[in-house]
Amino acid sequence: MSDVNQETIEQSLVHITVFTSILGLLFMVVVFLIQYRYRKHRRLLNQIPRARMRNTKKDIPETALRHIYSGFQEASRIHDQILQFAQTQQKPGWHKSEWNYKRVVADSPFILEQLAKRKDPSLARLDSQSVRAYMQFLLKKEPELNPKLCKYFVEMYERARFSEDEFTERDFINFLQNFAILKKFFEIE
Repeated sequence: MSDVNQETIEQSLVHITVFTSILGLLFMVVVFLIQYRYRKHRRLLNQIPRARMRNTKKDIPETALRHIYSGFQEASRIHDQILQFAQTQQKPGWHKSEWNYKRVVADSPFILEQLAKRKDPSLARLDSQSVRAYMQFLLKKEPELNPKLCKYFVEMYERARFSEDEFTERDFINFLQNFAILKKFFEIE
């Protein structure tokens, strides 16, 4: 009888070992499949361009969403206040149409260069060439240019670009009148 008990115990142990081995193997397969799906899902998400991936209210915590919306409202309120202030103030160096005199004068050599290149492509400015050197180059190539006008143009450009002085409306109008004369010289008829 003890032999029979011994034999049934051994068979039971074999059955338990086989059963636990199968369960362990099944558990490992399930873990592997879950990991595979997770990695595949992450890889596919990373391939989506961020511009196309929409954030919904579920994606962001409610407190963070409230903070973002309050920031937008605050920015809108500040923007409105700035616009109201800008309409009541006349700032020196700014035109009512929001032109910055210094910025317009500082950009004028690029406009002049484009006009000169359109008239004659050999009048293009070198990258390393200063505005003063470019005007000297134009005076050599185009002797009909007024040297005083070119000198005034360079002085006003340097004042706008490098000086702390503010431009008045009168300075700006004088510059535009002189620039119009330079511009006419390079316009193609």
